[in-house]
Amino acid sequence: MKPLLHAIGGTMLLALASAFSLYVAAKVMLSAPNRARVDARVEHYQPDVSAKSRNFTRSPRSKNYYLVIVERPLFAPERRPRNLRKTAAELEADIVEAELRSSANLTVMVHGVMMGAKENKVLISVEGANPDWARIGAKINGWIVSDIGTDWVEMKQGTETLRFEMYQ
Repeated sequence: MKPLLHAIGGTMLLALASAFSLYVAAKVMLSAPNRARVDARVEHYQPDVSAKSRNFTRSPRSKNYYLVIVERPLFAPERRPRNLRKTAAELEADIVEAELRSSANLTVMVHGVMMGAKENKVLISVEGANPDWARIGAKINGWIVSDIGTDWVEMKQGTETLRFEMYQ
């Protein structure tokens, strides 16, 4: 008889706990603020009065608008701002750089640049070797790293100066 009472008591306790959890879930769902339907599209969303009082507004743009932006490669050269106004000296320097680059047989690949408060470093590989970090003044294959920019490095050997950019 005692085991039967324990089984009935356990079943009753389980039923009571289940009823209480349903009661709490119903209270939580009824007290939650009005939310947009899950299947509602962003373009047709109209925030309710409580959302306006919290200064919360949804973007009127669709998800496709943001997907186009996010899917573009982050470090592609076409995403960098262009300086359309070049001075005559800059244009001449570009021509000289092109001539020097074509005359030199140095194969350099710039993998990355680290700009620091005290010094800049460039991750560079020369002639297909493993990349290595170099500072200004470092000597690589007879060339000296003379300047490091945000996405380029300049190397000098005697009077020749070559500039290598990261996105080539």
